[in-house]
Amino acid sequence: MKMNNIISKISNKELTIREFATICGTVDTKVYKEWKILLELLQGKSPRAYANGRTNYILFQEAICELSGGLIVYGGQGNKHPDCYINDLWCETKSYNPDKSDTWTCASSLQASNAGVPKWKKLKEQSDQSAKDFLFERSYDKNDYYCLTGTGKCDTPFEQVKLIFVSKNTLINHLKDDYRKLDLTSLRKIFVK
Repeated sequence: MKMNNIISKISNKELTIREFATICGTVDTKVYKEWKILLELLQGKSPRAYANGRTNYILFQEAICELSGGLIVYGGQGNKHPDCYINDLWCETKSYNPDKSDTWTCASSLQASNAGVPKWKKLKEQSDQSAKDFLFERSYDKNDYYCLTGTGKCDTPFEQVKLIFVSKNTLINHLKDDYRKLDLTSLRKIFVK
């Protein structure tokens, strides 16, 4: 299956890792079975690590890349590279809790009371546009896609972990008022069945 066809089949919907691997043609492979065994073992032996989006982040990112059949390539964890590339486009990966109605999508430095928050708040007091520009420059401008993984507070078996692939333009149309969180309820209304 051509890469653009796969992108259209995974975009703007919430699907499980098993459904994702089926679309990518990797569900019946040794690679899929190995990831399933590894992550089910992690869930059984260390449920806190499996459930924590910060702890399980790289494991799920690498699983998604390998299960994509070459569509998604691991990038890195820094400013010079995105988390991954989808068909050579920059993609940011964020965890979310599928039971919640919203999730953080801005840069982690601008969440809660992290390092960039005081400057953002000061800008917001002066001008909403300045605060928005500051936030977008550090969060959204460099990305083309988002891969949201249902791995925040994850107690779901590996095959049932939810994924959402969405373009940046679609994502920003569903951000909450301060642009730091995604309104999942709003986004889900546009999902392709």
